[in-house]
Amino acid sequence: MSRDENAVEPGYYSASLDPERAERLVLRFPECELIILPSEDGMVKLELELNGNRAQLPGWKPSIRRSEGILIVADEPYDEVVAKVARVRVPACIRDIEAHAVSGSIEIRDLVVDLLADTESGDIRVSGGSSVEASSSQGGVEVEGARKVSARLVSGALRCRGISDSIDAETQSGDITVESSAGNVIAQSDSGDISVLHPGGRLRVSGGSGDVELELQGRFAGGEVSTTTGDVSLAISGSDLELRAETLSGRLEAPGAEQPITTGPRRCALRVGSGGRRLHIKSVSGDIEIES
Repeated sequence: MSRDENAVEPGYYSASLDPERAERLVLRFPECELIILPSEDGMVKLELELNGNRAQLPGWKPSIRRSEGILIVADEPYDEVVAKVARVRVPACIRDIEAHAVSGSIEIRDLVVDLLADTESGDIRVSGGSSVEASSSQGGVEVEGARKVSARLVSGALRCRGISDSIDAETQSGDITVESSAGNVIAQSDSGDISVLHPGGRLRVSGGSGDVELELQGRFAGGEVSTTTGDVSLAISGSDLELRAETLSGRLEAPGAEQPITTGPRRCALRVGSGGRRLHIKSVSGDIEIES
């Protein structure tokens, strides 16, 4: 008895592509888990796990196009066959990668390239790399060990660690966490929490109803932190800075803080260590807590 030709089955596709003179690689896999890794032999290698109609699996192949130094590989509509996992190995001659997905996730590891990645509901994970530009509506973004990061998210969370240059991050309701960044940090969230630990550059942090946590240690270039109703907590250890904090109707706990008898603004000014860089913290109705 023959099997149903319309039955859904797994399949596999592999190919090696000569990049020729291409320096940019564009990958479009809407529903796929996309994993991008280094290639050792100068070829772009594709290893795809498929799912679809048994009768159509043998003839499936991705769309491959070339245009003025750009190599484009895409999973375009092909009846009832879909790529579910794509492992793409990329040679050193590729300097820029664009990775586009809808519900699928994107992961890139150990490549020194400029990366643009976007997905609607999948997650984005990057380890290493040069400049990273990431966006997602519902998914989260994690970047570690890259040079520079720019991220725009809606409800997903962003985590950056060990970034050697600048970070520019914006979310609507997702949290932002930055650890051990050497460059300037711009972080903005309407309702998500923001946490910045051990920054080396200048800060510009803007929160709405979410809380802000800062942990300063050693070298620090100053900056501004503001919230509307969110609380701010600051831990200082071995930093040199001039600190000013104020909240209109929230509580302020800090050495030397003014404690008015009646309701009203609360302010404090502190010189930490040998002074130097200035940090200004302000909130409309959120509490501010400073620990030295």
